[in-house]
Amino acid sequence: MASGVAPAAAAAVVREARVLIVFSPGACEVVTRVAVDTAEPAVVEHRLMMDGGGPPEFVVVGAIASRGEIVSRTVRVPVSLTGSGRNEYSVRYRAPLADATAQRCPLLVPGVPTDGVNRAVRIDVEVPAGATVLPGQFPAFSWSDRHGTVTIGHVPSFVRVPYAPPGAPVSWSDRLDIQRTIDVAAIGTLGVATLAWIALRRRRA
Repeated sequence: MASGVAPAAAAAVVREARVLIVFSPGACEVVTRVAVDTAEPAVVEHRLMMDGGGPPEFVVVGAIASRGEIVSRTVRVPVSLTGSGRNEYSVRYRAPLADATAQRCPLLVPGVPTDGVNRAVRIDVEVPAGATVLPGQFPAFSWSDRHGTVTIGHVPSFVRVPYAPPGAPVSWSDRLDIQRTIDVAAIGTLGVATLAWIALRRRRA
């Protein structure tokens, strides 16, 4: 820890974050740009959940990062913010993917909150050219060709973008969104039960 730098205070807030994720077979490349407001110099601990392989090598620009510490499956990276007011910095790393089909990419999450009001976190993802994006994404992205975008209110611990590699066959079951199917079935069941209850009440009346 740098001399004269205090731990992150409760007043520290993530005002804006931009995350770019580029998926490739077996890995994801991530660049995160963060703007944190602090009342005084502070140390913000960042955490990343490892899904597989060794810990990523982090490249930090615009701030001072200490060597990461591994606790169980979590990498902790303290980042020293040496100024008060707006602190802007970026972090770049490459993370191996444990499951090549689920494409779950871990994100480095700052240990201070967003303001809870603005949707100030934008996440952009890119899959390989020719790949087919499949259901089961988290969060839900809007897509233009192979580029997806979403704006939310916090930095999630991971992003999941299942996709079929270029040239791979895609069946109807691959395109089936299981969670959405369950939701639709539940709503349909509730609707049928409601209609049956209304019909029964009318018959008794």
